[in-house]
Amino acid sequence: MKLLKIAALSIAVLSSGCAQPEWRRADGRPVDESFDWAVRECRSRAADRDYAVEAMRRCMYRRGYVWTG
Repeated sequence: MKLLKIAALSIAVLSSGCAQPEWRRADGRPVDESFDWAVRECRSRAADRDYAVEAMRRCMYRRGYVWTG
């Protein structure tokens, strides 16, 4: 039973990558080299939070990026 749950979760996670969601600039400009810095900074700030996904999205939004996924 446990193996079945792990398999179902793995399929869900792997198939969700097909949609190719991504970060984009809120102002429509192309993503530049500051993106890598913003991602590193926001990941480190969001890593220890219970609501890490939402914290990451808010942090990136403050730096001019929106999630399109």
